[in-house]
Amino acid sequence: MATFDCTDSSGIAAKWKRWLRPFELFTVGKGVKNADQKKALFLHTAGMSVRDIYLTLEEEIEEEDSYERVIKALNAYFQPQANVPYER
Repeated sequence: MATFDCTDSSGIAAKWKRWLRPFELFTVGKGVKNADQKKALFLHTAGMSVRDIYLTLEEEIEEEDSYERVIKALNAYFQPQANVPYER
């Protein structure tokens, strides 16, 4: 899988969704069920830019920072950047 490219912010919310779906399929295909392994694989596969963003959000992630919480935090980060007229 290619890393996620955050450098071009135009339509980034849609690009994020399109990148995340294949990653989920990839983990199912590889049989990754452990949350810690899934989180590590995700952060490795997503690339340095996403890891840097995650590290800035890490302070906001309360309690246990499982795979689901990481995805939820990054979804919240990328969704507000949606440009609805552009994506139409």
